[in-house]
Amino acid sequence: MNRGDVNEIPVQPVTAGSAWRVAVCRIEAMSLRRFLLWAAGLFLLLSLFAYLPMWPGDPHLMVNCVCGDSVQQSWYLGYVPWAIVHGHNPFFTTYVDYPRGVNLVSNTTMPLLGVIFSPISALFGSVSTYNLLMWLAYPVSAISMTYVVGKWSRSNAASLLAGLVYGFSPYVAHQGYGHLNLSFVPLPPLILYVLYRIFVVQSGNSRRWGLGLGLLVVGQFYISAEVVVSTLLVSVVGLIIASLARRSELTTDRVRFVTGALVPGVLVVLLLTAYPVAFQFFGPDAVKAPAQASIGNPYRADFFGSLVPTSFEQFAPVSAQALGNKFTGGALVENGSYLGIPLFILFALTLFRFRRHGWMLLCGALATFSWVLSLGPKLVVAGHATGIVLPFDFLGQFKVMNDLLPARFSLMETFFVVVTVAMGLTLWRQEFATALRKEPRRRPLRYVGRPTAVGLSLGVVASLIALVPNWPIPVVSNSNSVPPFFSTSSANAIPSGSNVLTYPYVYPNFSENALLWQISTNWRWKVMGGYFEIPGPYPDSVVATPWPTPPLDVADYLEYWETLSSSSSGAAPAVTATLISDTKVFVNRYQISTIVVDLATAHATAAVRLFSAAFGRATSEAGVDVWFSPASLAK
Repeated sequence: MNRGDVNEIPVQPVTAGSAWRVAVCRIEAMSLRRFLLWAAGLFLLLSLFAYLPMWPGDPHLMVNCVCGDSVQQSWYLGYVPWAIVHGHNPFFTTYVDYPRGVNLVSNTTMPLLGVIFSPISALFGSVSTYNLLMWLAYPVSAISMTYVVGKWSRSNAASLLAGLVYGFSPYVAHQGYGHLNLSFVPLPPLILYVLYRIFVVQSGNSRRWGLGLGLLVVGQFYISAEVVVSTLLVSVVGLIIASLARRSELTTDRVRFVTGALVPGVLVVLLLTAYPVAFQFFGPDAVKAPAQASIGNPYRADFFGSLVPTSFEQFAPVSAQALGNKFTGGALVENGSYLGIPLFILFALTLFRFRRHGWMLLCGALATFSWVLSLGPKLVVAGHATGIVLPFDFLGQFKVMNDLLPARFSLMETFFVVVTVAMGLTLWRQEFATALRKEPRRRPLRYVGRPTAVGLSLGVVASLIALVPNWPIPVVSNSNSVPPFFSTSSANAIPSGSNVLTYPYVYPNFSENALLWQISTNWRWKVMGGYFEIPGPYPDSVVATPWPTPPLDVADYLEYWETLSSSSSGAAPAVTATLISDTKVFVNRYQISTIVVDLATAHATAAVRLFSAAFGRATSEAGVDVWFSPASLAK
């Protein structure tokens, strides 16, 4: 493939014979820079519907739930810049899961986003930063795709379609329920574009392109290592295919340009990622087992996933949604493979019509390759496992690949499907323009008549309608998750840098609230619980709960009441003399400076009963019972 494969798509003016043609002419007449500003405004406006009534950066609401990844990622965004400013290692912390600590590189920390948006966190809190970035993920991803396709196709209309489909795709919209690290994807299109400039166009300073590529890869690594690995994997396959197809063009000059770009690019990547990568695999409490276990994990696309919608799509038959909801083990957030029948038809027609066009063949091949990888190690058809082994079964055996979830390759599939369709529409429009102008050509194109043009236009509209997300995504208030105590001056009585025992404590679905308490007090103290990936109790295992620390009967007692429900069985643990004694040992062993019980938590009275028996009457204030210096209060 040479640079002519893309640049042979010139934009020709269309005779203004109808309103829509006039509109297209005006759009195409804009400079790319001006058009990008117009498109950015459109994307920002559309994104406002994602989380209504939450406004971008709202600190009082959270996406989907006040739990799990939403709380965890809010914590990450604030902690990393706080740790850097205060001289702590941003890759490891004992401020959660004390005393063991957490290897943050083994978790989805997103340090680049945390550092860039640290002023927002400092002014309004990292929950505000999280909500702002969740909203920004749509428009910035869309505008990045618009820019790249605009440079490739020289068509503003085609690039607008590409930006809409990519930035608001089911992959991005589904991950928008709480996975900021996966929904914030403006860099993959830019990485692929720079690779194209280095390997195909080869104009300008090779060293600068290489440095740009290295910085983009590093940036994506510090947002999501999983996304950068999948992007580079598909890129390498694409470069191999292109090199084999055009091996006669691999001249010494072209190889020299590539080398001049890749050497500084690779050096930048190694220099800026070597330490965190080494820390991830060899640092304290490194998670050596795959957190998600791609082999055997249900998060894989179904064979019909590209055609069957879920309830996360706005316009679709209920029966089809019911089927799609069963894919990826019923985890709708991870089912981002849907493209819709109209877009799939456009993709297939484009490949067939321009089957001799090298660029189309390459994009079609990479879309197919990404789709096959998204199917996982074994084929699943309409929710039924077939046992047919697929290529991912081999790839998943490698250490660098075994923590990738197959379904997330849908991002790359969407990218190349969108590029194929956008470039095809540009070629079709050029043919239609030529037909209207009736210009003679040395190699006459098969002219596109008005029925075909109308059909393609309807196909584009149908594709966009099929992909409209079912917005707004639910948001909930977090005001009840942080007791008023942490907003009062009394919270300052907690010694800075000290260890705090909270209730809830043990079970992650409850102890996540304590992370919000930390955020509201600007990481004044350490918490014994948390919700993070840490090494499990067995070799090559991983867990998301803190290891209960001895004396274990204290953790067992608190966990029982935290997780108690109407279906719980077994006798409730009693507050015995042994338990009281072990609670005192617990407090002294881990140098607990403060005990805080959230009185709004279910069964908080059970925790109060235990701590009162060991340390006397609590101070009740602003929604909590608190014991300051409990060791000195021990009876």
